[in-house]
Amino acid sequence: MTKKSISSPLRSNEEALDLLRGDFNLFLAMTWDYLNLPAPTPLQYDIADKLAYGASKIAIEAFRGVGKSFLTPAYRDWE
Repeated sequence: MTKKSISSPLRSNEEALDLLRGDFNLFLAMTWDYLNLPAPTPLQYDIADKLAYGASKIAIEAFRGVGKSFLTPAYRDWE
C-alpha cells in the first residue's frame, strides 16, 4: 500500500475524506495531530496495521504506555 502525503494537493474535501477512509495510518496520524499528540511511533503503526488489516479477532498485547487505549477507539472511529 502506498502512503499518501497529508500535504499533497487535493481536488476536493471529498477526495480528502476518501483518502482518510481508505488508509487507517493516515487517519491515525491526523487524529494524533488533532489531539496534539506526538506523531505515532513505528510500533503504534504496526498495531494499527494489525487492527485495520489483520484477522477479525485479535488480542493486542504491549507494554504499558504504548497507546493501546488510544489506538483502539481511533480504529473504531475509522471503521
